[in-house]
Amino acid sequence: MPWFRHPIHYRLLDPANTTPGAARPLFSEESAVQVLLAPTALFAAPIRMSLRAYVPLEVEFAPQQWLSSRRVMIDSGAGLSTFSAEWAREFGIALPPRSCRLQLDTATGRVSVTVYDLDLNVRFPRLRDCPFSLAVVFSEAHPPTTPPLIGLHNLLNYWRFTFDGSFDPAAAMGHMRFDTL
Repeated sequence: MPWFRHPIHYRLLDPANTTPGAARPLFSEESAVQVLLAPTALFAAPIRMSLRAYVPLEVEFAPQQWLSSRRVMIDSGAGLSTFSAEWAREFGIALPPRSCRLQLDTATGRVSVTVYDLDLNVRFPRLRDCPFSLAVVFSEAHPPTTPPLIGLHNLLNYWRFTFDGSFDPAAAMGHMRFDTL
């Protein structure tokens, strides 16, 4: 069965910045590997790390016409895949004429949002021969600059993905592995 793996990305955040939500990136991923391999007394506080389960994804916006790779976040805690409705309009993805209100439980609490349901043909650039249908809600509340979230609903019909945190110099935080089913 076809498969691929993708590195788990991360950022180190300024350990001295204690304002909630205001931590700023301290190192790029490349320089952070050196700090993780050879820790020093450089920091007065614990290092805060932000892991990012991003993977590139391509969207078919017209028959056999694929929107170039877009970074999406795999969110194993989300049931739905959520994209920005504004982003869809910007790239010519036709949203259904009818919307609905949906109560979403987010990390910051429950919110009521206007959404449009649509099935998209998508594929991972590493396996272009394995496109699949992804059920997506396009949300008016999801900013177009925020990466889309890929939840578990129907992704698990096509893919098995595992998080492997084993150290590798090319991926200090490990890899995500995607296997076709």
